[in-house]
Amino acid sequence: MTNLLTRLTLTAALSTAALLGASNQHFTEISDAAQRTQTEARSISAALKTKNPNLTSIRTQLTTLENHATELSKMVEAIQADGASLTGTQKVAFERMTMAAKIVSVFVENKKNLMDGVDAGKSIALLRAKADGIALRADMVQKSAARLKT
Repeated sequence: MTNLLTRLTLTAALSTAALLGASNQHFTEISDAAQRTQTEARSISAALKTKNPNLTSIRTQLTTLENHATELSKMVEAIQADGASLTGTQKVAFERMTMAAKIVSVFVENKKNLMDGVDAGKSIALLRAKADGIALRADMVQKSAARLKT
């Protein structure tokens, strides 16, 4: 009986470790995607600080930023779909990461709408603030993903 209990415990521990190992890979990928999103957002913010920002170039960068944010959202959704086994503390960090990823998507969409506006040139300060907000939220996603690694 003790042998059976020991084997069951070991099997459960190995299964949990396998789930968490897979999750660690996901969290690493999310962290990397968040880093790319943050870097692109900071680059856009820096470009908007110049005296006469090149809005055509910034629109191109915004497309790249949108791609990174979409990739990030898909990765977070994939973990939700996988139903990764998380502890109570990890669940809190995961929820924080999920919310920050959603906020990044909303900010990117808002920024895109501002850029598509008739007079984006007059909204430079707001565009830069949105870029800074995206970078901040991407950093939050990155830190939450790091906490979720075991």
